[in-house]
Amino acid sequence: MPKPSFQISSFSKHPRQQLYKLVQQTGETLYGILVSDFEFESKQIDSFGDYSTNIAFVYAPLVKKSPQVIAQELQTALEKNIPASIAHIEIAANGFLNFFITLHGWNLIAKNLSYPKPRKKFFREKIIIEFSSPNIAKPMSVGHLRATILGDALAKTYTHYGLKPVTWNHLGDWGTQFGKLLVAYKRWGDQKTIEKDPITELQKLYVEFHQKADKDASLEDEARKEFHKLETGDHQNRHIWRYIVDQSLKEFNRIYGMLRVTFDYIIGESFYESRLQPFIAWLKKKNIVQESQGALVIPLPDPSLPPALIQKSDGATLYLTRDLVSLKYRAQKIKPSRILYIVGNEQALHFQQLQEVNRIIHATSVPFEHIAFGLVLNALGKKFSTRTGDIITADEVLDQVTTRTREIQSKKTGQSLDNQEVIINTLATGVIKYGILKSNRMSTISFDFDSLFSLSGNSFPYLQYTYARIQSILKKASRRASFTQTEKLTPADTKLIHAISNFEHAVDTSIRARSLHHITDYLFALANTLNTLYEQSPILTDQNKKTKVARLYLINHTAHVIQYGLSLLGIEVQEKM
Repeated sequence: MPKPSFQISSFSKHPRQQLYKLVQQTGETLYGILVSDFEFESKQIDSFGDYSTNIAFVYAPLVKKSPQVIAQELQTALEKNIPASIAHIEIAANGFLNFFITLHGWNLIAKNLSYPKPRKKFFREKIIIEFSSPNIAKPMSVGHLRATILGDALAKTYTHYGLKPVTWNHLGDWGTQFGKLLVAYKRWGDQKTIEKDPITELQKLYVEFHQKADKDASLEDEARKEFHKLETGDHQNRHIWRYIVDQSLKEFNRIYGMLRVTFDYIIGESFYESRLQPFIAWLKKKNIVQESQGALVIPLPDPSLPPALIQKSDGATLYLTRDLVSLKYRAQKIKPSRILYIVGNEQALHFQQLQEVNRIIHATSVPFEHIAFGLVLNALGKKFSTRTGDIITADEVLDQVTTRTREIQSKKTGQSLDNQEVIINTLATGVIKYGILKSNRMSTISFDFDSLFSLSGNSFPYLQYTYARIQSILKKASRRASFTQTEKLTPADTKLIHAISNFEHAVDTSIRARSLHHITDYLFALANTLNTLYEQSPILTDQNKKTKVARLYLINHTAHVIQYGLSLLGIEVQEKM
């Protein structure tokens, strides 16, 4: 995974940052080489220390020594100037350096904790993040739902860094599939029926086309002719197409409203229609394309990739053609430092071809990445299909989760929730977003509604429960405490301090991996650490005033981190649950 084009900042006045600098400077003094690409990780496994670094492995090829020897030399040098926050340094068998923090160090870390907030806008670069990208005339699928939630959370996380994400929704509103829909619309569509529920009826027509085309191959030829008529400006086809686009956008915007997702640009593939033929003419003039059985292709130097198809034999353009034109348009209009495409892993070949063609034609010098994600499967572990109608839509998922959320809240309160629809929607979307984002983006997922609502596992309800529990304690305490140094900190206290201080590291890791599950894993671990402290140690009833004040301070910080961390995922929390 390529590193971000910006530098990851760290905590100020934090022993971890002080240790990083000390280790870096010690290495430079010993070997005359300054390195900065080493890891300095926070550990919460006792045998691994509190922090660990692989710097010895970075120096090994540079100074021609084994990592174990380098680690020993660094340990000896560091122990001559060990800060008061470090209890001792150990070398793991393979050459890692492990650091153990003193009670003084934990007090220092706790005292310098600050509430998470957006970083200063040191970076002026813009990053285009393309996500959602549903297809017109089809219900938004669970795959598009995953792309929408992942892209929105990535955009919010980039904003946390002080960058400017430009959110882009690239609608699938053009292509030969519209020829198929036009055939079905004209042959079997009933306007009055369609107007009652446009997207559902259009989807039925699309499925009906494929069912009948399997038995009558002439329908495919008819569909190609209808799309060609659409491309060449046929009035009737343009009128039907515009109606379909408008009805689809109404449905998409309703779902985006429920998810509280917005875009800077919503532009369909059709926007680039007037640029396509001039682009193809330019490719011909430069002798970049070759004719193959009446179609136009660009041979690619990578033998593992098939030639890039630019224009079909019937003159129709393709998704790749439109993406190349769009790529050039975005680079010129926005001038971004990078473009991220949040698109399912099934499109990997397309983006490999896009990269190769761009190297040949130099459409843009702006680097771009395919941020792939895994499939969303049905309950039987099978892939959804729009051709057969075997799908579960984003709307169905939202409806099921909202209904279940309302039932749970109603049982708990024992009263009607008619006046609490905003809260119900907030909780339901939190359940869905967290349930999707907690998986590595490359993982295949299926919707297990029981796990989505678990109050003990890695779920939004568990985080919401923990946050509400903290608010209840703070309300009873009637104060927001400041940290007072205490010698009564228990291992449970220091683990909570450690967990709170690791927030930025979790965000950094998520940005590097372009996967938000590092943040959800962190928040789940933080909530577990807080609840362990709550079960093991008194808070409101503690007779030691300093310890009580310190713990109120720590749980207050925990609440702020949970709230802010979830906000980066596009999730809101409630004071009560």
